[in-house]
Amino acid sequence: MDELPTAAPLTIDWFQPLKGQSFGLRADEATLEMVLADVAPQRVNSPGDARTAFSLMFEGTAGRLCPQGTYRLHNDAVGALDIFLVPIGRTADDCYRYQAVFA
Repeated sequence: MDELPTAAPLTIDWFQPLKGQSFGLRADEATLEMVLADVAPQRVNSPGDARTAFSLMFEGTAGRLCPQGTYRLHNDAVGALDIFLVPIGRTADDCYRYQAVFA
């Protein structure tokens, strides 16, 4: 079983180098490819918050929608991560876009 990162909290700086990289998402009996398309700060922080709120935007497989939920994503550089994804729309080439928010 893949180990989840525990040494450091997940931050925007942790995800920035992964932008553009592929992640495998396990759904049903298939592994779908997801690309981390964007890593962006969010404006939901209060003064004194320990970390900057941020969102991740993933683009998934064309024509295959995964419902909102927590998925295990695997990347060769960082291993496995459990991330709550919300489908938010489609791209011009019929791929689905998903957002994960870390507040």
